[in-house]
Amino acid sequence: MNIQEVNVINNFFSQQNFTGIYMTSEFMQYSATHQPQCDFYETRYHGYPVHETRDWATDSEPYLMFKNTFEEHTKTNIQWLKIFFRKAYKEEVIKSPHKNKNESIIHVDTQYDIDYAGVVYLNNHTLNNGTRIYSQENKLEPNIIIGAKPNRCVFYKKNIPHSIGIDWNVEQRKTIVFFIKT
Repeated sequence: MNIQEVNVINNFFSQQNFTGIYMTSEFMQYSATHQPQCDFYETRYHGYPVHETRDWATDSEPYLMFKNTFEEHTKTNIQWLKIFFRKAYKEEVIKSPHKNKNESIIHVDTQYDIDYAGVVYLNNHTLNNGTRIYSQENKLEPNIIIGAKPNRCVFYKKNIPHSIGIDWNVEQRKTIVFFIKT
């Protein structure tokens, strides 16, 4: 695979590995926080409220499974990887400034020394609950909308403006979030 500015890999994990990763996400402990984390908010409801796990241990089976799968698909070597599960609940997003909007805050991922940021969708098959990509010049409307689909990996260069799509028909959005240095 020749890595582009924005990349999509459908069926990222094998079905067996995807099922294992999904089951792992069900039993992890999550902590309440907000997006983007590099911004300060008086409460998490002033940002985009989410729940996240701790970073995966570098010797854990899910970490190694993701790393090996990513390297296999992209033919690149990962030098550094930060990865965790994230959930967002409709009942909490309604309490935020994003109520009745179709996206979260447009941002770039510059808080780490990385090359790429991305997600693997774990649930929901919907266009509106995916990722929205913007150009540097036009942040009023997305240039690309990538729909959420279970086991779809979306990743992009760290300086690409993007936002989380919000589908108000979905009760919970669950993803793997990752940041990579190659």
